[in-house]
Amino acid sequence: MPAPLHPGARHPSLRGQAPWISFVAGGSAALVSGAVTHPIDLIKVRMQLTTVCSSQQSLPRTTMMGLASSLVKTEGFFALYYGLSASLLRQVAFVGTKFGSYDALKAVSVSGQDTKELNFSQKTLCGFAAGAIGA
Repeated sequence: MPAPLHPGARHPSLRGQAPWISFVAGGSAALVSGAVTHPIDLIKVRMQLTTVCSSQQSLPRTTMMGLASSLVKTEGFFALYYGLSASLLRQVAFVGTKFGSYDALKAVSVSGQDTKELNFSQKTLCGFAAGAIGA
């Protein structure tokens, strides 16, 4: 049987890794996903606004691709990225915090037990807590 970890000891899989690595990794992944999906979200919102306006007037309904091409023609390609900075800041704050706190919670949870691995319910509890911290 392996020796128990003393309080404050880091999980074996996290040894040698700086505690902020998870925050940076999660934040970086969130930046990439936010930059890729932002134009789609912007078009979705514009379509929703067009639907609201067309219910008050008789405007023709448009498709996602039609709205995207119209937006690029009238406002330029970078119009697809209007509001990106706010989206990225939100993603980094929420997702980075969730990733960082999840690993920290796992390290604290494993330090009080004899085994090196957490069971499913412990991992789930760490995930719930990390999600609450990140929200």
